Amino acid sequence: AGFFLVILIIWIYHKLRGVIPLGLGDAKVLALIGAFEGFKGIYYSLFLGSLFALLYFLPAVVKNKTLSFAVPFVPFLSLGAVVGLILPKFF
Repeated sequence: AGFFLVILIIWIYHKLRGVIPLGLGDAKVLALIGAFEGFKGIYYSLFLGSLFALLYFLPAVVKNKTLSFAVPFVPFLSLGAVVGLILPKFF
């Protein structure tokens, strides 16, 4: 389910903007997270990973004053998955 969710996001973004936003590594990692943690793990990883990426991305944008640089998303997805495993009672 995680793989297909990322493929859907990539397809929609590509149709809207004409650019592929994510690599398939993200989809593979989400498929792996989904295999171990289930649907909840996928959504926690996406939510928390996006939050962690935003916390990284905002200072980088202020420092570089540009939005045109790539940020690998897999480390943030992985961090979101680990936090979701460690702190499940808070979510």
